[in-house]
Amino acid sequence: MPEPKPMTTTQLTKAVQRLVEREEAREAERADAARAAAVARQHALEESQLQIARSVEVFKWCLLGIVATFVLAFGVGGAITLELEREATRSKAEVEEIRAEAEEIRDRIRSEAQAIRERLTHPMTSLLGMLGGQLDSAFARALMDRKESGEGD
Repeated sequence: MPEPKPMTTTQLTKAVQRLVEREEAREAERADAARAAAVARQHALEESQLQIARSVEVFKWCLLGIVATFVLAFGVGGAITLELEREATRSKAEVEEIRAEAEEIRDRIRSEAQAIRERLTHPMTSLLGMLGGQLDSAFARALMDRKESGEGD
């Protein structure tokens, strides 16, 4: 096998230059790839931040809706409670009024029953009282008639 010819200085210089250029090209490609990766990471980070911002906005509106629902529920519950309390107070007043009327009716019935008992237990007194009342009435009419006719003095 023949031995390779030694390289000249010019060839050697050109070969080294090509190697350096290739290495620089590889380094440039690596730097470009690193820059592209950094840009992609930055873009992905910005997209993530935008997504988080949108999620926070959605969460904020959901929370606002939940709070509004609770406020509305408590407001309606409070209004219903107040209305029930008013109705209970009104009903209680009506019951007290009916109770007072019932007691008044009961007292009148007792009084009438007592008067009937008196008349039944003492029929003569009742009869005389009635006759006495009629006599008093007749006597009073007679006096009035006499006064009107001018005979009373």
